[in-house]
Amino acid sequence: MKKEITKDYAESAFQYYVGIGKPSYDSLKERYIKDALEDYSIINKKVISIDDLGSDKRAMDYVDDKLKTKAGEVEDILAIEKTLKLLNETEKLVLEIIYFSSDNPIKKANMSELVKKACTITSLPEKTIHSYLRKARVLFALERGLRVY
Repeated sequence: MKKEITKDYAESAFQYYVGIGKPSYDSLKERYIKDALEDYSIINKKVISIDDLGSDKRAMDYVDDKLKTKAGEVEDILAIEKTLKLLNETEKLVLEIIYFSSDNPIKKANMSELVKKACTITSLPEKTIHSYLRKARVLFALERGLRVY
């Protein structure tokens, strides 16, 4: 059995997604743009809206620089969205039970409890639950452009 090198990264991304309220890619990007515009307005004492952004090159450059610092987070959310579109309803339910239902970092002991809970809810064997989780992590890694093996 090959070691899944992206497991920790994928699990962390799923938990981060839950931690920030499961936003869509578009809403998260818009939130970061608004935050950058607020910062720009405070620094330059000049109020600027998203609609006016195209006419102010300095503001546009400032927002672009701020978005570059958040690029990894935004790309993770996009990869999660794409992954969820590729999963069937049962696989999504398993992901919801295991990764998306807890605000706390998943520990090994907690993981086995969550897997048992998923088995009870879905009537699937543990092996199937683990294969669904692996499928989701691998799909996420591929969508994110990570090396899987």
